[in-house]
Amino acid sequence: MESEQLQALLKNDRKGIETIYKEMFPSIRKWVQRNSGNEQDAGDVLQDAIIVVFEKASQPNFELTGSFYSYLTSVCKFIWLRKLKKNSRTTGNLPIEKDISEDDSIETILQEEERVALFQKYYNTLNEVCKTVLKLFFEGRKMKEIATQMGYAEKFARVKKHMCQKKLISKIQGDRRYRELVLG
Repeated sequence: MESEQLQALLKNDRKGIETIYKEMFPSIRKWVQRNSGNEQDAGDVLQDAIIVVFEKASQPNFELTGSFYSYLTSVCKFIWLRKLKKNSRTTGNLPIEKDISEDDSIETILQEEERVALFQKYYNTLNEVCKTVLKLFFEGRKMKEIATQMGYAEKFARVKKHMCQKKLISKIQGDRRYRELVLG
């Protein structure tokens, strides 16, 4: 059975849609702000998500298998994390290797996006030397090339890369979201 929120959305019931927005906005705002956004970003994300849910729900084979709010929250998180990923590509922070395919489920996509966001969060806390060494490494550069570019001996470059990786891994594993992602 479809929820009354979904019915309000499908019938373009203004009062029902306003209720959805009022009920959802505080939690979406809090989540977006915890993930490098602001109140305006949260409003944009929620509006975009409502449109996405409307478009999906309008398709004849659409079936809501969970709660409406869980589904809308997942779509909001997906939209925001995708925007963060796009921004990280355009600002050159870190190369992101996985692209999303059309066959991936929203849960799979969200989980991957959360991993990327978590990685990006702690990568950005590293000092500039570590960021540069790891970025070059992730781009597939050979250690000899990294050493030359950084002005290091090759052996020192290897040690530096190892130390930076270890620091990054430690920070990521210390985050409660990491445990949630690993444990499911």
